[in-house]
Amino acid sequence: MARSFSEEPRSDSHKIGEARYRMSHIIPSGTIARTLLLAGILLAALFLASQSFFPAFAQETVLDADHTTGEEEIDYDENGDDPVVVYAATDPEEQDVTWSIVPASVDGPDEDDFDMTNGVLTFEDQPDFETPTSSTVGVTETENTYVVQVRASTSEGPHHTITVTVNVQNVNEDGEVTFSHPQPKEGTAISVTLTDDDRAIDSARTLISPITRDLTTSASTTWQWYRSESKDGPWGTPIATSTDNPTLSNTRTPEAADVGHYLRATATYFDGQDTDKERTAHGISTNKVVMEEYINAAPVFPDDDDETTGSQITMSVPEDESLEEGDDVGQPITAADIGEDGSQEVLTYTRDATTGSGASFTIDSASGQLRLAAGTTLDAEGTTTYTVTVTATDPSGLNTITPEDENGAAIVGILDAAAVVTVNIAIKAVDESPGGITGTAAELTSDDPMNNTGMYQDRPE
Repeated sequence: MARSFSEEPRSDSHKIGEARYRMSHIIPSGTIARTLLLAGILLAALFLASQSFFPAFAQETVLDADHTTGEEEIDYDENGDDPVVVYAATDPEEQDVTWSIVPASVDGPDEDDFDMTNGVLTFEDQPDFETPTSSTVGVTETENTYVVQVRASTSEGPHHTITVTVNVQNVNEDGEVTFSHPQPKEGTAISVTLTDDDRAIDSARTLISPITRDLTTSASTTWQWYRSESKDGPWGTPIATSTDNPTLSNTRTPEAADVGHYLRATATYFDGQDTDKERTAHGISTNKVVMEEYINAAPVFPDDDDETTGSQITMSVPEDESLEEGDDVGQPITAADIGEDGSQEVLTYTRDATTGSGASFTIDSASGQLRLAAGTTLDAEGTTTYTVTVTATDPSGLNTITPEDENGAAIVGILDAAAVVTVNIAIKAVDESPGGITGTAAELTSDDPMNNTGMYQDRPE
């Protein structure tokens, strides 16, 4: 936009360099509005950022004397992961300042519940009002008071100790409704469970102690069932059937009218956070209801012996003492399961922690990836062979065996099926010199389902 200016005569009272101008064109009001809007958005963003990252306050401490002390008291909502408080400190002599938690302090007995890095005090784990970990013994409200001492210090002298009292506040948490398995089927009962992290109440709406989080069959809980062709609804009116009462039961047996629809179970209940306020929670089935005649074969694992299925898999992995809890071990243990529509079923993987070496590993339920459990080290000088039992379960969530008809013939293709495989993990020593894993090629033959890189070999059809 072109603008022209004309300088007005300056009086002697004008400061040097302070020329006055008269604009011959006015800035459009739209430009002013946009500028103000952008400025407002920037200020709002800065405010929200400060609230998110620094929920309590940031305090500056000056280290100008030895052995000074202070006290802070902070309210903090349960289940939060933001910093509790942020401190900063300066030293008049410009020495580096280090922040730390004072260990084994009589005035700060909850040091194990906190972490401090660069003046930022945080909880080690999200605090839960209903299950406090404070060392204070007493009623729930007292047990939710955490006390810790933090200290700012320099290498050559002054330090400042602050006793921080953190009062964890109760927050009204949402209830959760979960289905007993993700694949509802016509004619097969399916149930749901209601849990709420707030404290439970009895039929007279009196607080129950100890804490009860499963409210499924509480006297104050009622149920309603709905169906829809879409997970997003609409859900319409509650289902009314002759086989169950939708307002009372957390169990439903899908009927023909439910086939091809998602189910939603809604719980109406009271919890211990606000005993006079009725609350609702609902869950939706992962899959649509399938018809009673739906055919789905059992999951099948690859096997050392191609003539059998579901017996054992053998893999070799190199020793690695640097692996930590949660690190992957070998390749995922996966099964195949083709559904009636020709696509791979979504399977759930579990490992038995009570048999063999199951407790030495965890497993990713979606991928079948085994991972190192706490306290396990893959050292060829120690345990050289691990045995883990892995189960693959299809969407029904049940582990039934293929039934037989009255003539003893197998009924193939049931809906509810699972496959179980024994995984033998051999730990191979690693040569310190170039060359990698010890052993000859004959020890890792083509009959071994894993090659020396830990990958499954191709199998003949």
